Amino acid sequence: MNRKLFFIVKASIISLLAFVVYYQTFNDEFHFDDMFFIVNNADIRDLSNIKAIWGTTITQPSRFICFISFAANYHFYKLNVFGYHLTNLIIHIFSGIFVMWFAQMLLYLVNKNDKKKSWIAFFAALIFVSHPVQTQAVTYISQRFASLATMFYLISLCFYLKGRICSKTKGGSIIAFSLSAIAAALGMFTKEIVITLPLMIIFIEYFFVKGKDNSQRELGFHKFLPFALLPFFLIIPALFQFGYKSIFFTKYVSKAHLGDVFTFSTYALTQFRVLALFVRMLFLPFNQNLDHDFVMSKSFFEWDTFLSFIVLVLLIVFALKIFKRNKVLSFGTLWFFITLSINFIPRQHIIFEHKLYLASVGFCIALSYFVMSLFKDFKRGMAVLSIIVILFAALAFKRNKVWDNEITLWEDVLEKSPNKTKPMINLGNAYFKTRKYDKALELFQRAVAIDDKAVEAYNGMGLVYKEKGDFELSIDNYNKVLELKPRQAQTFSNRGVVYKSMGKYDLALQDQNISLSLDPNAALTYINRGVVYKSLGQYDLALADYDKALEIDPKLASGFANRGVVFNKQGKEELALIEYEKALKLDTNLPQVYYNRSLIFNDLGDKPKALADVLKAVELGISVDPKYIEWLKKD
Repeated sequence: MNRKLFFIVKASIISLLAFVVYYQTFNDEFHFDDMFFIVNNADIRDLSNIKAIWGTTITQPSRFICFISFAANYHFYKLNVFGYHLTNLIIHIFSGIFVMWFAQMLLYLVNKNDKKKSWIAFFAALIFVSHPVQTQAVTYISQRFASLATMFYLISLCFYLKGRICSKTKGGSIIAFSLSAIAAALGMFTKEIVITLPLMIIFIEYFFVKGKDNSQRELGFHKFLPFALLPFFLIIPALFQFGYKSIFFTKYVSKAHLGDVFTFSTYALTQFRVLALFVRMLFLPFNQNLDHDFVMSKSFFEWDTFLSFIVLVLLIVFALKIFKRNKVLSFGTLWFFITLSINFIPRQHIIFEHKLYLASVGFCIALSYFVMSLFKDFKRGMAVLSIIVILFAALAFKRNKVWDNEITLWEDVLEKSPNKTKPMINLGNAYFKTRKYDKALELFQRAVAIDDKAVEAYNGMGLVYKEKGDFELSIDNYNKVLELKPRQAQTFSNRGVVYKSMGKYDLALQDQNISLSLDPNAALTYINRGVVYKSLGQYDLALADYDKALEIDPKLASGFANRGVVFNKQGKEELALIEYEKALKLDTNLPQVYYNRSLIFNDLGDKPKALADVLKAVELGISVDPKYIEWLKKD
């Protein structure tokens, strides 16, 4: 089998393994930050609006490439999760293939006559695509930031090495170096983790390239230096993103453990424990958690902080000690520290597992190389590595089941972080969406018992009490939110909705107006105010608000749905049907729209369509008088 065909076969196996591990995620729901970055992000609604995608309140230049990929997904798939998950899987597959190519070139530089090198690289890629720690970067849609940046990181390194290896071919090396620089630029505008790329290139140069006797690798330092330095100029977006002055002189409130406040020094101490945990997770990927309850370190001499530091120092000493006799193991170990060095820039979120996506590459290469080196018969090494891959794939497959929906995800988080309010609130919100109001209320109450300033929990209780018809309790909870955060625009709008349900239209309009004064671009608030105008019979004002909402967000299904209601009230049934059709094209999960359209079809004498719509409404959870359905079923 020739080399190119063999590479294609191996790439196909990598792709198949990744598909087997992740195919079950194609229908998994949007989660957590997905709502902010994708579902409720009007900036990605128009793929041609580059200015909005480049940088507004949500999007930002340093992550432009990823946001434009979200915009492309929305353009083709709207809010159908399949397209987003498919894109993430394709990125993961390509990353795995580039891991294989990268490892193969490194091993070529170590010993081009080593017959095992292609198999070591192949299994490194299989470990990479099957490892359970990758699930957060692949299955969690908005963590495409990490996976896409890693793909560009690997592409840049691969073409840099390709340029160094084929340096005798002047044209070929220039093309390779140019592609490396382009990939680095794309990575820098995807996520800031690519900032470590220049340092990684220097390490690769020192470990594997510079000073070799092979003339193919000898390229004058002055000739390759511009390409090695070019990525440094691409660091500028990252510096703007981080705000270097705030790194050392700011106090932060931790989002990893309630009540913790930290500075750069205590954050750095805590990161020793984080990195030690990451090391454990690479070898023993158990007890994964989207939202760890992680207490800040207060002193270097706390036993777990000190022990973690010792473990990390021993790993670095080990890597340096074996440098001369085993450069692959040494490099694989140091890769972990180089790529995670950016972790020492303070963030409120102390630990997230998706940070291991890039950091795991060196581990995968080192593990594959180490196992193969243990056996003279490489078939035995392949057998051991195959067992490791199968075990990792099984664990990843199992872990992916947790991501099925918001309830399964946050139940898992709450089980592992039982004292954190965030999983309580998010699970409560998930229960609320599925109309499990009592369960939601219990969780919100638990959250405020732990933290009496948990604004989101009071907001959740306001929503629950409104749905249960306890309007006064709903108002009380919204008042508590506004006591804690007086300029919370959404809360004014939510309270206005309750006042409208109570028939207090003046107060409802007052709250919606205050909300819009605080956030004039809140499309849903225009919808809420329009509903009040509709209830008052002021249809022109209602339509004006719905039109304004659709001007802000042209893909807002509720805007069309509510316009349909007004047109129907005005006796314009044909126009109402057009609006309902537009709404359902954008969102098929609108039971009230199906029911409203059913009533119009019935009025128009089209019983089959009326029946189909009312049955769909019932399927989606709306309560309908059985007599109406029986009437439609009659000939």
